[in-house]
Amino acid sequence: MEDLKLGGTYYREVTVNGERVNKWVVLAKMEKFDSNDTIIWFADMDTKEAWFENDSHGNRISEKIHNGQ
Repeated sequence: MEDLKLGGTYYREVTVNGERVNKWVVLAKMEKFDSNDTIIWFADMDTKEAWFENDSHGNRISEKIHNGQ
């Protein structure tokens, strides 16, 4: 499995206007989800990173946001 890094450049097959093509792309954001498809972690190239905690019903009960500079 490839070790993807935020801001990394990767050669990938993508769909553009309904056509599959190979292009160089930049990984601009990453997200992780729990088993209920509720987001639990997010990071983007603007150095923002966030963690979320949800209850058993999927309601957000806490969040921590870091805007690192």
